[in-house]
Amino acid sequence: EYSSISYAGERRIAEESMVTEDFDYAIDVEKGIVDIASVWYDGKRTGAVETDGRVPEGVVRYHLTYNTRTVSPYLDFRPSAEFEEADFGEEDASQGVLYLEAMYHDDFGLWMENKDEILNDLKQGKLASYYTDYITEVKILVNPATVPYIRQERN
Repeated sequence: EYSSISYAGERRIAEESMVTEDFDYAIDVEKGIVDIASVWYDGKRTGAVETDGRVPEGVVRYHLTYNTRTVSPYLDFRPSAEFEEADFGEEDASQGVLYLEAMYHDDFGLWMENKDEILNDLKQGKLASYYTDYITEVKILVNPATVPYIRQERN
């Protein structure tokens, strides 16, 4: 019986829960540079900051597409110990690092909600690659006037 099962391709679960949302973090440009941490998502890495005149000055905007059923993204600023010890005007000192973080949710409920589709496929002699998305797009945007106050995190 197993040899008669055919592959039904890829199928996404919980597509209806995908949203696109902006997460803004206001930086204090008077305190100097903020490092922007690279972000890993959907097998990709981004740290490239793009300019967008619609973003207010002094704001770092993360433009995300994500699944509300599988992940809760948030921004986390971690002050730098080196900044505390550096002279205030020192060019190399960073006031801290801004991270995009996420709390991942148990997705077993999604699988149970879709069990009928999986079982129906099996009854028809088919098996698919079922998956659900977490984060599918990340853009880091700043106003052109804010560019001198941010940099990609040093690795």
